[in-house]
Amino acid sequence: MASLDRTIRFFEDRGIDKTSALRVVACHVSLTHYSLDTMETKIAWLSELGLSDDKINVTIMRHPNILGISFDKLNAIKEWYIKHGVSEKKLPYVFNVFPQAASSSIEANLEPKVKLLKKNGFSDSQVARALSLTPQVFTHSVDKLQSNIDYLADVGVPREELPRMVAMMPQCLGMKQERIQATLNAADEMFGPETALEVLLSNCRIVTYNINGMRRAFKYLVSLGFAPERLQMNTRYITRSVNGILRPRSKFLIAQGVDVVMTVNWIMLPEKHFIERYPDYTEYLRQYKARQRKKLAAIAAA
Repeated sequence: MASLDRTIRFFEDRGIDKTSALRVVACHVSLTHYSLDTMETKIAWLSELGLSDDKINVTIMRHPNILGISFDKLNAIKEWYIKHGVSEKKLPYVFNVFPQAASSSIEANLEPKVKLLKKNGFSDSQVARALSLTPQVFTHSVDKLQSNIDYLADVGVPREELPRMVAMMPQCLGMKQERIQATLNAADEMFGPETALEVLLSNCRIVTYNINGMRRAFKYLVSLGFAPERLQMNTRYITRSVNGILRPRSKFLIAQGVDVVMTVNWIMLPEKHFIERYPDYTEYLRQYKARQRKKLAAIAAA
């Protein structure tokens, strides 16, 4: 019990709430066997790498065992990333999102996946980009990665285009094929038969967005006067939230006399920049959200 209490206090002192600390220790009992010095020195290593205290806490929650991994192993993984083109300024990010790499065998687990990508035509820079963007895709097996590469080729992506596309969106290699296919089916429904491949090639990230959300955005933008053909050429528009962005912004602009179909920069502007351009939108949005809450409350009470 003393070692358990000591470990829980250690996490609490770092700002991790007691419930989360108990959950982590329950799933990783070996933490109670780590000395405070062992854990502190690993935290110091992560801090020196460039992670903030908050990011270190997130890293610990994702992979608590990183606190017990040897410095030789941590440094070996760091050097492996650098060897494969990951810049030093990206190291805090890759360790934060994929701390499990530190527990993986380089020769038996990680290196074979790099070789697989290169076998499929990936250049060194494309491998580096994939590792820098989504290193956690390397949690998947070699067979899974190859299966998804083959699947993308089967749906029509030219083999020579695959390295470029995957390097831009490595997470597609870890996605369920049924999920990718559902997005392609939705694209055909919205833009017309046999348009899905063209959509995928022009904006491969589209498969990561919520399908129903894209359908709602498509329907709403069409109701404003956007032609489906135009939306097909600008598929990023349908990745925006209807309730969070499209409806309140369009209603605000229409009230200002703006032609929201001819002037389209309102769709993709970050919220901060939109408010800088239209300062009155802050108050409008507050009132809009208040009205929405009242509507939802009335529906719930009915």
